[in-house]
Amino acid sequence: MVIFLLRRLIICILAMFFIITLTFFMMKALPGGPFSKEKKLPPMVMAKIEEKYRLNDPLFKQYVDYLCRIARMDLGPSFRYPNRTVNDIIKSGFPVSATIGAAAVFFALVFGTIAGLIAGLRPFNAADRILILVSAIGFSVPSFVMAGILQHFLSFRLGILPAALWGSPQHAVMPVIVLSILPLAVISRLIRTQVIEVMQQDYIILAKAKGLSFGRILLFHIMPNILPPVITYLGPLIAAIFTGSFVVEHVFAIPGLGKFFVTSIYNRDYTLIMGITIFYSGFLMAMNLLVDLVYALLNPQVKYPGWEE
Repeated sequence: MVIFLLRRLIICILAMFFIITLTFFMMKALPGGPFSKEKKLPPMVMAKIEEKYRLNDPLFKQYVDYLCRIARMDLGPSFRYPNRTVNDIIKSGFPVSATIGAAAVFFALVFGTIAGLIAGLRPFNAADRILILVSAIGFSVPSFVMAGILQHFLSFRLGILPAALWGSPQHAVMPVIVLSILPLAVISRLIRTQVIEVMQQDYIILAKAKGLSFGRILLFHIMPNILPPVITYLGPLIAAIFTGSFVVEHVFAIPGLGKFFVTSIYNRDYTLIMGITIFYSGFLMAMNLLVDLVYALLNPQVKYPGWEE
């Protein structure tokens, strides 16, 4: 297991180096500069600004300096938000996005699993057909449309929830629902398919013939065999949701990381774009590694190279 972890760590470091390098030079290749949208500044003022942010240094020196800052976990200053660094923006935005994302993942996992079990244990009955209809809605309706529908009915018509902004648990209800609709549909369909397949296996028929209770069959024979695909899906899902959704955060005016990420693009805030990209990439790799570890622990038949050394 130690050899496996060392190999994955080396692969992650190489992948991060490639992502940092590619992101840095792509930002530098863009036309214009971070201050080109401002009104035309006197050459002396522009020179002072470029000197402050070291934008007049040779490109290779800027690249080496940026790598050195990354090694010190310093993502640099923001070009758009005075007196704030990229680290400060991530520290303030990530907890908000992660709070909504964690609630959405929990909601989708619990209700998706229950719905998938009900539909899979009794396929093609009324509950199964309702699940297929609801999951089709979850797959096809865009999140901004769902957000607008919820705001119209729950806020403007009924007045039971705030329409937007952030600050209380009530503000998180609609964003969590919108974020969890698609994962709930995916998880319920995965569980349904796996349950239908598992229920036809010989060991389930044998367990029924031995007179085991439904609870024991569900807990010890069905659940361990239907969870691996869901766990595989959860890794990228958690990384994507925890690091913010621009559409949901923009519609509900939530100061999360996703909103900062997209506004940094049209603000040409290059250091913020690179910083959030690097943070998201690292978080995604960590989640994928965690999924692999959980997958191997749940299924002893899975043997990664170097796992037993």
